[in-house]
Amino acid sequence: MSGRGRKNERKRKSMRLPKQIKLGEYTYDLYVTDKIPRKYTKGIDTTQYTVEGAIGYIDEKIYLSSSLKNTILEVILWHEIVHGIIKQCDIDSDVLSETDITRIARTLVQVMKDNKDIIPVPR
Repeated sequence: MSGRGRKNERKRKSMRLPKQIKLGEYTYDLYVTDKIPRKYTKGIDTTQYTVEGAIGYIDEKIYLSSSLKNTILEVILWHEIVHGIIKQCDIDSDVLSETDITRIARTLVQVMKDNKDIIPVPR
């Protein structure tokens, strides 16, 4: 990636996002970008699905689409985190569908919003 492209990837939406996310022993760099790198979309039928986020286990990167707004951005971020947790826990990734993972992510976001006294919500 060029230096100019990397600068554009680092821009943040109104929701404050960390530069990195720690999942177990791994630290993932977080990027908000206009285009998810193609290597993360291989094998996905992009005529049926819009890729709004991706996680790279080998290079420890999480990408989020810059077109996402606050709540959906949180859900997609948590969607990718759930993927990372599944990988970290060595759970068979075929057990849960993308829809299942999104449901878990939406529920996590809602639990954090509904229980601010117990669980700090990323701002």
